Amino acid sequence: MPLTENFDSYFQRYIDLAGSTDPTEALQRTSDDTKTYLNQLSEEQWHYAYAEGKWTVADILQHLIDTERIMAYRALHFARSSTTPLHGFDHDLFVANAEADKKNGEDILNDFLATRVSTMSMFGSFNVKRLDVSGSFDSRSPLTVRQLGLLISGHNIHHLNVLKDRYFNSGQC
Repeated sequence: MPLTENFDSYFQRYIDLAGSTDPTEALQRTSDDTKTYLNQLSEEQWHYAYAEGKWTVADILQHLIDTERIMAYRALHFARSSTTPLHGFDHDLFVANAEADKKNGEDILNDFLATRVSTMSMFGSFNVKRLDVSGSFDSRSPLTVRQLGLLISGHNIHHLNVLKDRYFNSGQC
């Protein structure tokens, strides 16, 4: 069930995956799960894609970092009651220009963890009133600050599941 009325259903699948209504708790859990899983990968595995034209593991984690930074900014924007219009972003363009293939796995994972600590700190600073403030971006229906935190967590879970199911389903990790 959506956490607000007039909810943009596109994001419901991610929010449902978060399995919580507390963004900070969900973010901590997914951070721990992601770190545990990715710490098992060799450098070669970081640069593996399961099919031609698919993102590598490094690309996926860089995508998570970029998306988290954007969604965290949106949450801050809404929490501070800013009315400046926000726009969407082209995640394929971001991945294509992030050059994750030139980074090592440990550095990308450390960037993810640093980003996550910052995101958790920000969400932890919001009181209930700020968590329930809503706003919209890219002409979509409104989302609350809380929903954005859960969306970040659920988006992380979605991609971790993709890694487990499509990349390393042979039990390698």
